[in-house]
Amino acid sequence: MTNTWHSGKPDVLTSLEGYEAWQFKYRHWQFAVLEDEHHGIYISTQSLRNFYPEFPSDAKLKGPCCRSMLYAKELKTYYLLEHSVRAVLRSSSHHKPFQGEVLKFLEWYQRNVAAVAERKRANSRLPTPPRHQYAPSPNSDDSSQVNDDSNRTMSRPDEDLTDVSHSEEIWEDGSVKPKTNGARAIFLAAVGVFSGWWHKYISGQFGLMTTLLLGWLLLRIPGRIMAFTVPLDLDLTHNYLRLMWVGAIVFLLAWICGAVYSMALLRSYRAGSLRRQESTAARLASSFLLVIAIPLPLFNIYNWTDSEMLGYWWANIRGDYRPAEVIADPFLGRIVVHGELKLGSTSTLENVLKKQHDLHLLEIESPGGFVIEGLRMAELVERYRLDTVTFERCASACTFVLNVGQERYLGPNAKVGFHRSGYIGVYEDNGWSDTDFRIADFYRHHGCDEKFISEALKEPMFRIWWAPHEAMLSAGFATHPWSERKNGY
Repeated sequence: MTNTWHSGKPDVLTSLEGYEAWQFKYRHWQFAVLEDEHHGIYISTQSLRNFYPEFPSDAKLKGPCCRSMLYAKELKTYYLLEHSVRAVLRSSSHHKPFQGEVLKFLEWYQRNVAAVAERKRANSRLPTPPRHQYAPSPNSDDSSQVNDDSNRTMSRPDEDLTDVSHSEEIWEDGSVKPKTNGARAIFLAAVGVFSGWWHKYISGQFGLMTTLLLGWLLLRIPGRIMAFTVPLDLDLTHNYLRLMWVGAIVFLLAWICGAVYSMALLRSYRAGSLRRQESTAARLASSFLLVIAIPLPLFNIYNWTDSEMLGYWWANIRGDYRPAEVIADPFLGRIVVHGELKLGSTSTLENVLKKQHDLHLLEIESPGGFVIEGLRMAELVERYRLDTVTFERCASACTFVLNVGQERYLGPNAKVGFHRSGYIGVYEDNGWSDTDFRIADFYRHHGCDEKFISEALKEPMFRIWWAPHEAMLSAGFATHPWSERKNGY
Protein backbone atom coordinates (compact mmCIF):
# COMPACT_ATOMS: atom_id res chain seq x y z
CA MET A 1 0.00 0.00 0.00
CA THR A 2 1.23 3.48 -0.83
CA ASN A 3 0.68 6.33 1.65
CA THR A 4 -0.45 9.74 0.48
CA TRP A 5 1.67 12.60 1.82
CA HIS A 6 0.64 16.23 1.85
CA SER A 7 3.37 18.72 1.26
CA GLY A 8 2.95 22.29 2.31
CA LYS A 9 3.22 24.50 5.34
CA PRO A 10 1.32 24.66 8.65
CA ASP A 11 -1.41 27.25 9.02
CA VAL A 12 -0.13 30.55 10.36
CA LEU A 13 -2.12 32.46 12.96
CA THR A 14 -1.38 36.14 12.54
CA SER A 15 -3.37 36.81 15.73
CA LEU A 16 -4.87 34.75 18.54
CA GLU A 17 -8.39 36.06 17.95
CA GLY A 18 -10.77 33.14 18.41
CA TYR A 19 -8.18 31.13 20.33
CA GLU A 20 -7.59 30.83 24.06
CA ALA A 21 -4.04 30.26 25.31
CA TRP A 22 -3.68 28.34 28.56
CA GLN A 23 -1.53 25.68 30.20
CA PHE A 24 -1.99 22.39 31.98
CA LYS A 25 0.45 20.56 34.21
CA TYR A 26 1.22 16.86 34.25
CA ARG A 27 3.48 16.03 37.18
CA HIS A 28 6.34 18.55 36.87
CA TRP A 29 5.88 19.20 33.11
CA GLN A 30 4.02 22.26 31.84
CA PHE A 31 2.16 22.09 28.49
CA ALA A 32 1.18 25.23 26.55
CA VAL A 33 -2.18 24.91 24.79
CA LEU A 34 -4.28 26.80 22.25
CA GLU A 35 -8.03 26.11 22.29
CA ASP A 36 -10.11 27.20 19.28
CA GLU A 37 -13.74 28.30 19.26
CA HIS A 38 -14.82 24.70 18.57
CA HIS A 39 -12.88 23.57 21.68
CA GLY A 40 -10.24 21.83 19.61
CA ILE A 41 -7.02 21.41 21.59
CA TYR A 42 -3.62 22.24 20.07
CA ILE A 43 -0.53 21.45 22.20
CA SER A 44 2.84 23.22 21.89
CA THR A 45 5.38 20.96 20.22
CA GLN A 46 8.14 22.41 22.40
CA SER A 47 6.20 21.41 25.53
CA LEU A 48 5.85 17.91 24.10
CA ARG A 49 9.61 17.70 23.47
CA ASN A 50 10.32 18.81 27.04
CA PHE A 51 8.20 15.87 28.20
CA TYR A 52 9.27 13.37 25.54
CA PRO A 53 12.74 14.02 24.03
CA GLU A 54 12.03 11.63 21.13
CA PHE A 55 9.13 13.76 19.88
CA PRO A 56 9.88 14.81 16.26
CA SER A 57 11.21 18.27 15.47
CA ASP A 58 8.98 20.93 13.91
CA ALA A 59 10.81 20.59 10.61
CA LYS A 60 9.95 16.88 10.44
CA LEU A 61 6.31 17.49 11.40
CA LYS A 62 5.65 20.26 8.86
CA GLY A 63 5.16 17.97 5.86
CA PRO A 64 3.06 15.06 7.14
CA CYS A 65 1.17 17.07 9.77
CA CYS A 66 0.81 20.40 7.97
CA ARG A 67 -3.02 20.31 8.10
CA SER A 68 -3.15 19.55 11.82
CA MET A 69 -0.38 21.97 12.78
CA LEU A 70 -0.52 25.67 13.64
CA TYR A 71 2.15 28.32 13.82
CA ALA A 72 1.21 31.13 16.23
CA LYS A 73 3.03 34.10 14.76
CA GLU A 74 2.37 36.18 17.86
CA LEU A 75 3.93 33.54 20.13
CA LYS A 76 6.42 32.15 17.62
CA THR A 77 5.40 28.65 18.64
CA TYR A 78 4.18 25.57 16.74
CA TYR A 79 1.08 23.73 18.00
CA LEU A 80 -0.19 20.26 17.01
CA LEU A 81 -3.79 19.07 17.13
CA GLU A 82 -4.42 16.65 19.99
CA HIS A 83 -5.36 13.69 17.77
CA SER A 84 -2.07 13.95 15.88
CA VAL A 85 -0.28 14.28 19.20
CA ARG A 86 -1.79 11.00 20.33
CA ALA A 87 -0.79 9.32 17.08
CA VAL A 88 2.84 10.44 17.34
CA LEU A 89 3.11 9.54 21.03
CA ARG A 90 1.58 6.10 20.52
CA SER A 91 4.26 5.37 17.94
CA SER A 92 6.86 5.55 20.73
CA SER A 93 6.49 1.90 21.62
CA HIS A 94 9.95 1.18 20.18
CA HIS A 95 11.43 3.65 22.70
CA LYS A 96 10.96 1.32 25.64
CA PRO A 97 12.46 3.56 28.35
CA PHE A 98 9.68 6.09 27.62
CA GLN A 99 6.83 3.73 26.82
CA GLY A 100 5.39 3.50 30.33
CA GLU A 101 5.57 7.24 30.95
CA VAL A 102 3.97 8.09 27.59
CA LEU A 103 1.09 5.66 28.12
CA LYS A 104 0.46 7.07 31.60
CA PHE A 105 0.42 10.59 30.15
CA LEU A 106 -2.03 9.65 27.38
CA GLU A 107 -4.36 8.04 29.89
CA TRP A 108 -4.15 11.09 32.17
CA TYR A 109 -4.64 13.49 29.24
CA GLN A 110 -7.74 11.66 28.01
CA ARG A 111 -9.29 11.73 31.48
CA ASN A 112 -8.42 15.29 32.49
CA VAL A 113 -8.14 17.35 29.28
CA ALA A 114 -9.64 15.60 26.25
CA ALA A 115 -12.78 14.49 28.11
CA VAL A 116 -13.40 18.07 29.27
CA ALA A 117 -13.09 19.34 25.69
CA GLU A 118 -15.52 16.64 24.50
CA ARG A 119 -18.07 17.73 27.11
CA LYS A 120 -17.66 21.37 26.02
CA ARG A 121 -18.30 20.39 22.41
CA ALA A 122 -21.31 18.33 23.42
CA ASN A 123 -22.78 21.13 25.51
CA SER A 124 -22.22 23.62 22.69
CA ARG A 125 -23.57 21.15 20.12
CA LEU A 126 -20.53 21.84 17.98
CA PRO A 127 -18.94 19.33 15.63
CA THR A 128 -15.89 17.44 16.73
CA PRO A 129 -12.70 18.71 15.07
CA PRO A 130 -11.53 16.40 12.27
CA ARG A 131 -9.36 13.51 13.35
CA HIS A 132 -6.02 13.08 11.62
CA GLN A 133 -4.83 9.56 11.18
CA TYR A 134 -1.27 8.56 11.80
CA ALA A 135 0.51 6.21 9.44
CA PRO A 136 4.27 5.69 9.23
CA SER A 137 5.92 6.13 5.87
CA PRO A 138 6.96 2.87 4.22
CA ASN A 139 10.21 4.55 3.20
CA SER A 140 11.07 6.20 6.50
CA ASP A 141 11.53 5.29 10.15
CA ASP A 142 10.53 8.80 11.21
CA SER A 143 7.78 8.58 13.80
CA SER A 144 6.67 12.09 12.96
CA GLN A 145 5.07 11.28 9.58
CA VAL A 146 1.31 11.48 9.69
CA ASN A 147 -1.36 10.79 7.06
CA ASP A 148 -3.67 13.79 7.18
CA ASP A 149 -6.51 13.82 4.61
CA SER A 150 -8.81 16.30 6.35
CA ASN A 151 -9.44 19.83 5.19
CA ARG A 152 -9.24 23.01 7.23
CA THR A 153 -11.36 26.09 6.59
CA MET A 154 -8.70 28.51 7.80
CA SER A 155 -7.18 30.64 5.07
CA ARG A 156 -3.44 30.25 4.53
CA PRO A 157 -1.31 33.41 4.25
CA ASP A 158 0.80 33.86 1.13
CA GLU A 159 4.08 34.55 2.87
CA ASP A 160 6.50 31.76 3.66
CA LEU A 161 7.23 30.92 7.29
CA THR A 162 10.80 31.92 6.80
CA ASP A 163 9.57 35.47 6.23
CA VAL A 164 7.68 35.65 9.50
CA SER A 165 8.63 38.83 11.33
CA HIS A 166 10.77 38.36 14.40
CA SER A 167 10.49 41.91 15.63
CA GLU A 168 9.00 40.64 18.91
CA GLU A 169 10.84 38.22 21.16
CA ILE A 170 8.83 35.63 23.02
CA TRP A 171 9.51 34.10 26.42
CA GLU A 172 9.39 30.33 26.80
CA ASP A 173 5.95 30.57 28.45
CA GLY A 174 4.56 32.25 25.30
CA SER A 175 4.31 35.80 26.65
CA VAL A 176 5.62 38.66 24.54
CA LYS A 177 8.94 40.01 25.71
CA PRO A 178 8.76 43.82 25.98
CA LYS A 179 11.07 45.79 23.73
CA THR A 180 13.86 47.40 25.71
CA ASN A 181 17.44 48.52 25.40
CA GLY A 182 20.68 48.65 27.32
CA ALA A 183 21.17 47.27 30.80
CA ARG A 184 17.49 46.39 31.17
CA ALA A 185 17.64 44.22 28.06
CA ILE A 186 20.75 42.45 29.34
CA PHE A 187 19.10 41.91 32.72
CA LEU A 188 15.90 40.51 31.20
CA ALA A 189 17.91 38.27 28.89
CA ALA A 190 19.88 36.95 31.87
CA VAL A 191 16.65 36.33 33.76
CA GLY A 192 15.28 34.42 30.78
CA VAL A 193 18.39 32.24 30.54
CA PHE A 194 18.37 31.60 34.27
CA SER A 195 14.67 30.68 34.20
CA GLY A 196 15.29 28.16 31.45
CA TRP A 197 18.19 26.57 33.29
CA TRP A 198 16.23 26.56 36.53
CA HIS A 199 13.28 24.77 34.92
CA LYS A 200 15.59 22.17 33.40
CA TYR A 201 17.33 21.67 36.72
CA ILE A 202 14.28 21.15 38.92
CA SER A 203 12.60 18.95 36.29
CA GLY A 204 15.62 16.62 36.18
CA GLN A 205 16.56 17.25 32.53
CA PHE A 206 20.29 17.47 33.29
CA GLY A 207 22.46 14.40 33.77
CA LEU A 208 23.10 13.09 37.26
CA MET A 209 26.67 14.44 37.48
CA THR A 210 25.65 17.87 36.12
CA THR A 211 22.75 17.98 38.59
CA LEU A 212 25.14 17.13 41.41
CA LEU A 213 27.60 19.88 40.46
CA LEU A 214 24.86 22.49 40.05
CA GLY A 215 23.40 21.32 43.36
CA TRP A 216 26.74 21.91 45.05
CA LEU A 217 26.61 25.51 43.81
CA LEU A 218 23.01 25.78 44.97
CA LEU A 219 23.91 24.62 48.49
CA ARG A 220 26.56 27.34 48.70
CA ILE A 221 23.98 30.12 48.28
CA PRO A 222 23.12 30.43 52.02
CA GLY A 223 26.79 30.83 52.91
CA ARG A 224 27.37 33.47 50.23
CA ILE A 225 24.35 35.43 51.45
CA MET A 226 25.61 35.28 55.04
CA ALA A 227 29.11 36.41 54.02
CA PHE A 228 27.72 39.31 51.97
CA THR A 229 25.17 40.60 54.49
CA VAL A 230 27.12 39.92 57.70
CA PRO A 231 30.82 40.61 56.93
CA LEU A 232 33.47 39.76 59.49
CA ASP A 233 34.10 43.42 60.31
CA LEU A 234 30.43 44.18 61.05
CA ASP A 235 29.83 45.61 64.53
CA LEU A 236 27.38 43.04 65.87
CA THR A 237 26.76 44.97 69.08
CA HIS A 238 24.88 47.60 67.07
CA ASN A 239 23.69 45.37 64.20
CA TYR A 240 22.55 42.33 66.13
CA LEU A 241 19.04 42.49 64.66
CA ARG A 242 20.53 42.12 61.19
CA LEU A 243 22.43 39.04 62.36
CA MET A 244 19.27 37.51 63.81
CA TRP A 245 17.19 38.07 60.67
CA VAL A 246 19.93 36.99 58.26
CA GLY A 247 20.52 33.89 60.38
CA ALA A 248 16.83 32.98 60.23
CA ILE A 249 16.64 33.62 56.47
CA VAL A 250 19.81 31.61 55.81
CA PHE A 251 18.42 28.73 57.89
CA LEU A 252 15.23 28.78 55.81
CA LEU A 253 17.21 29.02 52.56
CA ALA A 254 19.34 26.05 53.60
CA TRP A 255 16.16 23.95 53.90
CA ILE A 256 14.74 25.25 50.58
CA CYS A 257 18.00 24.71 48.68
CA GLY A 258 18.33 21.27 50.22
CA ALA A 259 14.79 20.31 49.18
CA VAL A 260 15.29 21.60 45.61
CA TYR A 261 18.65 19.81 45.36
CA SER A 262 17.19 16.50 46.55
CA MET A 263 14.15 16.76 44.25
CA ALA A 264 16.30 17.60 41.21
CA LEU A 265 18.73 14.79 41.99
CA LEU A 266 15.98 12.17 42.34
CA ARG A 267 14.25 13.36 39.16
CA SER A 268 17.53 13.34 37.25
CA TYR A 269 18.26 9.81 38.45
CA ARG A 270 14.79 8.63 37.44
CA ALA A 271 14.86 10.42 34.08
CA GLY A 272 18.30 8.96 33.37
CA SER A 273 16.96 5.48 34.00
CA LEU A 274 14.04 6.13 31.63
CA ARG A 275 16.15 7.72 28.86
CA ARG A 276 18.58 4.91 28.29
CA GLN A 277 19.10 1.22 28.69
CA GLU A 278 21.87 0.99 31.27
CA SER A 279 24.06 -1.92 32.13
CA THR A 280 23.90 -3.33 35.63
CA ALA A 281 27.28 -1.79 36.47
CA ALA A 282 26.17 1.66 35.25
CA ARG A 283 22.98 1.50 37.29
CA LEU A 284 24.92 0.47 40.38
CA ALA A 285 27.33 3.38 39.84
CA SER A 286 24.44 5.85 39.47
CA SER A 287 22.73 4.44 42.56
CA PHE A 288 25.96 4.64 44.56
CA LEU A 289 26.44 8.28 43.50
CA LEU A 290 22.86 9.04 44.50
CA VAL A 291 23.28 7.48 47.95
CA ILE A 292 26.42 9.53 48.55
CA ALA A 293 24.94 12.80 47.25
CA ILE A 294 21.54 12.74 48.98
CA PRO A 295 22.88 13.45 52.55
CA LEU A 296 24.73 16.62 51.44
CA PRO A 297 21.74 18.94 52.13
CA LEU A 298 21.52 17.59 55.69
CA PHE A 299 25.13 18.56 56.38
CA ASN A 300 24.46 21.97 54.85
CA ILE A 301 21.38 22.51 57.03
CA TYR A 302 23.32 21.43 60.13
CA ASN A 303 26.10 23.87 59.24
CA TRP A 304 23.68 26.81 59.12
CA THR A 305 21.58 25.86 62.13
CA ASP A 306 22.42 28.14 65.06
CA SER A 307 19.80 27.13 67.63
CA GLU A 308 20.84 29.87 70.06
CA MET A 309 20.55 32.63 67.46
CA LEU A 310 17.26 31.22 66.15
CA GLY A 311 15.98 31.25 69.73
CA TYR A 312 16.97 34.91 70.10
CA TRP A 313 15.31 35.71 66.76
CA TRP A 314 12.07 34.04 67.80
CA ALA A 315 12.18 35.81 71.18
CA ASN A 316 12.61 39.10 69.33
CA ILE A 317 9.60 38.27 67.14
CA ARG A 318 7.52 37.61 70.26
CA GLY A 319 8.87 40.75 71.95
CA ASP A 320 10.58 38.74 74.71
CA TYR A 321 14.20 39.39 73.74
CA ARG A 322 16.04 41.29 76.46
CA PRO A 323 19.76 42.17 76.54
CA ALA A 324 21.46 42.67 79.90
CA GLU A 325 19.61 45.08 82.18
CA VAL A 326 21.46 48.34 82.88
CA ILE A 327 20.32 50.65 85.69
CA ALA A 328 21.85 53.93 86.86
CA ASP A 329 21.20 54.05 90.64
CA PRO A 330 22.14 57.41 92.22
CA PHE A 331 21.16 56.08 95.65
CA LEU A 332 23.80 53.34 95.46
CA GLY A 333 26.12 55.66 93.60
CA ARG A 334 26.82 53.28 90.75
CA ILE A 335 25.61 51.81 87.47
CA VAL A 336 24.42 48.19 87.73
CA VAL A 337 24.64 45.69 84.84
CA HIS A 338 22.66 42.54 85.52
CA GLY A 339 21.91 39.53 83.30
CA GLU A 340 23.32 37.62 80.35
CA LEU A 341 25.50 39.60 77.94
CA LYS A 342 23.32 39.05 74.88
CA LEU A 343 23.70 40.94 71.63
CA GLY A 344 22.65 44.55 72.22
CA SER A 345 23.85 44.76 75.83
CA THR A 346 26.68 47.16 74.94
CA SER A 347 24.24 49.52 73.20
CA THR A 348 22.06 49.53 76.31
CA LEU A 349 25.02 50.43 78.53
CA GLU A 350 26.19 53.10 76.08
CA ASN A 351 22.77 54.79 76.15
CA VAL A 352 22.90 54.93 79.96
CA LEU A 353 26.45 56.28 80.07
CA LYS A 354 25.59 59.09 77.65
CA LYS A 355 22.98 60.34 80.14
CA GLN A 356 24.93 59.77 83.39
CA HIS A 357 28.19 61.64 83.95
CA ASP A 358 28.27 61.63 87.76
CA LEU A 359 28.51 57.87 88.37
CA HIS A 360 32.00 56.34 88.09
CA LEU A 361 31.49 52.85 89.51
CA LEU A 362 30.02 49.96 87.51
CA GLU A 363 28.71 46.86 89.25
CA ILE A 364 28.37 43.82 87.00
CA GLU A 365 26.60 40.57 87.85
CA SER A 366 26.40 38.23 84.88
CA PRO A 367 26.83 34.54 83.98
CA GLY A 368 28.55 35.64 80.75
CA GLY A 369 27.38 35.68 77.18
CA PHE A 370 28.80 36.54 73.77
CA VAL A 371 32.55 37.16 73.62
CA ILE A 372 32.02 40.09 71.25
CA GLU A 373 29.60 41.74 73.69
CA GLY A 374 31.99 41.30 76.62
CA LEU A 375 34.90 42.82 74.68
CA ARG A 376 32.86 45.75 73.32
CA MET A 377 31.44 46.49 76.75
CA ALA A 378 34.95 46.38 78.20
CA GLU A 379 36.10 48.95 75.61
CA LEU A 380 33.20 51.20 76.63
CA VAL A 381 34.01 50.94 80.36
CA GLU A 382 37.67 51.65 79.64
CA ARG A 383 36.79 54.68 77.51
CA TYR A 384 34.68 56.19 80.32
CA ARG A 385 37.42 55.32 82.89
CA LEU A 386 35.02 53.58 85.26
CA ASP A 387 35.83 51.51 88.33
CA THR A 388 34.31 48.00 88.46
CA VAL A 389 33.03 45.64 91.14
CA THR A 390 31.16 42.35 91.45
CA PHE A 391 29.37 41.11 94.56
CA GLU A 392 27.74 37.88 93.42
CA ARG A 393 28.78 36.13 90.21
CA CYS A 394 30.82 37.26 87.21
CA ALA A 395 31.77 34.50 84.77
CA SER A 396 32.94 33.95 81.22
CA ALA A 397 32.60 37.10 79.07
CA CYS A 398 31.66 39.11 82.17
CA THR A 399 35.30 38.91 83.34
CA PHE A 400 36.40 41.13 80.44
CA VAL A 401 34.32 44.00 81.84
CA LEU A 402 35.49 43.45 85.41
CA ASN A 403 39.14 43.38 84.32
CA VAL A 404 39.21 46.83 82.63
CA GLY A 405 38.15 49.02 85.56
CA GLN A 406 40.52 51.69 86.82
CA GLU A 407 40.02 50.10 90.22
CA ARG A 408 38.73 46.53 90.25
CA TYR A 409 36.97 45.44 93.43
CA LEU A 410 35.89 42.00 94.63
CA GLY A 411 32.93 41.69 96.98
CA PRO A 412 33.34 39.36 99.97
CA ASN A 413 31.04 36.71 98.41
CA ALA A 414 31.95 37.32 94.79
CA LYS A 415 32.50 34.31 92.53
CA VAL A 416 34.51 34.93 89.36
CA GLY A 417 34.68 32.10 86.81
CA PHE A 418 36.88 31.51 83.77
CA HIS A 419 36.89 29.14 80.80
CA ARG A 420 37.68 29.06 77.10
CA SER A 421 35.29 30.17 74.37
CA GLY A 422 33.03 27.77 72.51
CA TYR A 423 29.54 27.07 71.24
CA ILE A 424 26.46 25.89 73.08
CA GLY A 425 25.87 22.18 72.45
CA VAL A 426 29.48 21.47 71.41
CA TYR A 427 31.20 19.32 74.02
CA GLU A 428 34.63 18.77 72.51
CA ASP A 429 37.93 19.92 73.97
CA ASN A 430 40.05 20.85 70.97
CA GLY A 431 42.46 23.19 72.75
CA TRP A 432 42.74 26.93 72.27
CA SER A 433 40.89 28.54 69.38
CA ASP A 434 41.78 31.81 67.66
CA THR A 435 39.29 33.53 69.97
CA ASP A 436 41.05 32.09 73.04
CA PHE A 437 44.38 33.53 71.89
CA ARG A 438 42.67 36.88 71.50
CA ILE A 439 41.24 36.59 75.03
CA ALA A 440 44.71 35.75 76.38
CA ASP A 441 46.10 38.91 74.72
CA PHE A 442 43.27 40.90 76.29
CA TYR A 443 44.07 39.67 79.82
CA ARG A 444 47.79 40.16 79.19
CA HIS A 445 47.26 43.74 77.99
CA HIS A 446 45.33 44.55 81.16
CA GLY A 447 48.01 43.41 83.61
CA CYS A 448 47.37 39.71 84.23
CA ASP A 449 50.41 37.44 84.56
CA GLU A 450 51.03 34.41 82.32
CA LYS A 451 50.45 31.79 84.99
CA PHE A 452 47.01 33.20 85.78
CA ILE A 453 46.09 33.44 82.08
CA SER A 454 47.05 29.80 81.51
CA GLU A 455 44.93 28.73 84.47
CA ALA A 456 42.00 30.94 83.41
CA LEU A 457 41.90 29.41 79.92
CA LYS A 458 42.60 25.85 80.95
CA GLU A 459 38.99 24.69 81.23
CA PRO A 460 36.86 24.15 78.07
CA MET A 461 33.61 25.99 77.51
CA PHE A 462 31.43 23.37 79.22
CA ARG A 463 33.44 23.54 82.48
CA ILE A 464 34.52 26.51 84.61
CA TRP A 465 37.30 27.49 87.00
CA TRP A 466 36.23 29.60 89.98
CA ALA A 467 39.32 31.63 90.78
CA PRO A 468 40.31 32.28 94.43
CA HIS A 469 40.31 35.93 95.44
CA GLU A 470 43.98 35.75 96.43
CA ALA A 471 44.94 34.47 92.97
CA MET A 472 43.09 37.27 91.21
CA LEU A 473 44.55 39.97 93.46
CA SER A 474 48.11 38.69 93.19
CA ALA A 475 47.90 38.18 89.39
CA GLY A 476 46.68 41.73 88.76
CA PHE A 477 43.20 40.75 87.60
CA ALA A 478 41.66 42.63 90.53
CA THR A 479 43.17 45.49 92.56
CA HIS A 480 41.34 45.53 95.93
CA PRO A 481 38.75 43.75 98.00
CA TRP A 482 35.57 45.76 98.47
CA SER A 483 36.52 46.56 102.08
CA GLU A 484 39.35 48.75 100.70
CA ARG A 485 37.14 50.78 98.36
CA LYS A 486 37.42 54.51 97.79
CA ASN A 487 35.58 56.96 99.95
CA GLY A 488 32.14 57.69 98.55
CA TYR A 489 31.45 54.16 97.26
